[in-house]
Amino acid sequence: MPNNSETVPEVACVEDITKAITQLAKKDEQLTYQAVLECFYEHIINNVSDLDAFEKSKASWIRRINQVATICKVDLAHQQPTWKTVNEVLRKKLSSSPATEPASSSFKSPLSSSKSPSPLKTTLNEKDKVEFERMFATLDKSKFWILKASIEEAKRNDLPIDSIESVEEKVMKFAMSCNFKHPGHSFIVDLDDGNWDEVFSPAELEEMEEFGAPLLPPIDSKVSEKLNELAKLKTAKEAYNFACRLDHDPEEEPLMAWLMMSISQTAYQFLKKNNLHISNYLEADQQYYLWSFISTIFHGTESIWPLGKEKSSNANATANNSKRKLSAVNEICRKAMGRKMDTVYIGGDVELGCMEIGKSAADQTKEIKDGYIKMPLVMKDMLLNIANKAPSLVHNIHITGYSINGTNICMLDVDSPKGYITRVRRTRSLPYPSDRDTYVIRMIPLLRLAATAMAKMQNTLDTYNHAEIPLASSKSRRIVLPPCFHPTSTASTATSKTTTSSSSSTTASPSSSSSSSTTASPSSSSSSLSKGSASKRQKTKQ
Repeated sequence: MPNNSETVPEVACVEDITKAITQLAKKDEQLTYQAVLECFYEHIINNVSDLDAFEKSKASWIRRINQVATICKVDLAHQQPTWKTVNEVLRKKLSSSPATEPASSSFKSPLSSSKSPSPLKTTLNEKDKVEFERMFATLDKSKFWILKASIEEAKRNDLPIDSIESVEEKVMKFAMSCNFKHPGHSFIVDLDDGNWDEVFSPAELEEMEEFGAPLLPPIDSKVSEKLNELAKLKTAKEAYNFACRLDHDPEEEPLMAWLMMSISQTAYQFLKKNNLHISNYLEADQQYYLWSFISTIFHGTESIWPLGKEKSSNANATANNSKRKLSAVNEICRKAMGRKMDTVYIGGDVELGCMEIGKSAADQTKEIKDGYIKMPLVMKDMLLNIANKAPSLVHNIHITGYSINGTNICMLDVDSPKGYITRVRRTRSLPYPSDRDTYVIRMIPLLRLAATAMAKMQNTLDTYNHAEIPLASSKSRRIVLPPCFHPTSTASTATSKTTTSSSSSTTASPSSSSSSSTTASPSSSSSSLSKGSASKRQKTKQ
């Protein structure tokens, strides 16, 4: 009787399973046994000598996957996998000569042959541009946002009024000129994105930055007063003693309780010289040891809850599944999960913001991918979810986010100030204290930032809770904001991944599931973004 240890090699299989789980987890999808197994069918087939040995090894493979998933701290959906594809390919291998047709030629691993396009390099085709034009044509031009700076420029150049282009029209022209997917296709204008410097004049960009509610509203007066007192101190030990002396009622003054605990906890880490090696902290360590104060501030609100451990966004899932329909000519699409964020801030039945953490500030690619693509799109879905429920609030609510890279943090504010535009504004990046002598001067702006973000989220929740949800037909909904745009290349990749598991139970030829993969070339727009964001960060935003 074959030994399972021969059929399932200890080291080799663990490495393959770890690689599969790690790569699949990056795609923000719910992991299943089926998806993991499909990533190393070749390895299974090449290590099985006969069908009996294969049948007896199935339980070992499932056990190995469970062990690796536990080590990687990844949750697996316990859905029974199908082994039909492996059976079919294995039968062909055993029935043919090994010299004429090796198993590897009859099956391609999805991870090696059907890679998803990078979010930074998702190419557009003509069908995408036609679809984008069609979406633009559905918008009401009378509601477009025309900037005063555009009007003034037209007057200076003696141009007729009807020649003035709105923000939406300028975004449309830019989006049509792009060869790669850009947030502009979702009518998102991130004012730190250097691409917009070539679309709008400096006066127009300044007006868009300053229009409407300020980026940094006033914080609680008592917290501000105590922070001003803290600014008179010099060292972490003085700050720790200051926090211990704060007189407050934790039930009646939850913000003062938060301030006391945040200062004492963070200052305590700096009481010993060189005992805090923050550069070596992993993402989870940063979230719970360095940056916990930006979430614990909500513990006293009883209305907003920070949910961590990479929670998927429900608003993003709702948007991703908005086009699902009953099986008819085509089978109903599998339900898509929302993008996973390091923290999602929940208030009642809506999402008010999110947080993303990157371990290293030197990883500029991750900063661009998360802070300039992933977060703005997910936060727009959060904004759209509230606006669809209460359309009258579309220009009065703000979604707040944190982008943390290494020991630096900035706050994102996403709103729709006017028309169909979703605006993204950011604070200047703030560094975490590096030693006990820089603690006070570095920590005060961080505490102000946390108080500001909480005030913005609380204001959005209060505005939503006091708004009437209109009674109307489901078919009478007007376009409040255009949805996020998804090119056909990403859609086809998602379809390929969806059909991979189902095709293994219906066909003996799995290689067709990878035929829709797309290979993209590097994006020129991402380099412009990084240049623009670097220069913008030099500005001091009041």
